[in-house]
Amino acid sequence: MQTVNIHEANTSLSRLLARVAAGEDIVIVKAGKAIARLVPVGSERPERTLGIDKDRVRACLGAWPGKIPRPKQLRIHELRDPFA
Repeated sequence: MQTVNIHEANTSLSRLLARVAAGEDIVIVKAGKAIARLVPVGSERPERTLGIDKDRVRACLGAWPGKIPRPKQLRIHELRDPFA
């Protein structure tokens, strides 16, 4: 993964995009801080499957001693004026 400053990225975007298309990752920095990353389209993160750990969570909650603590529900006027 190569790092380029924002000025270089602005002046040579076509060259950087060609390198990205070849499979390289490029990080664009401004004042030493990363602000963007150029990656090939096919290298996106795989889509997450929801519910994959639901049985593990249920097993963990089953081992919880007593009831699961729930936050106190606020009345509407407490949300509008906390000092009421």
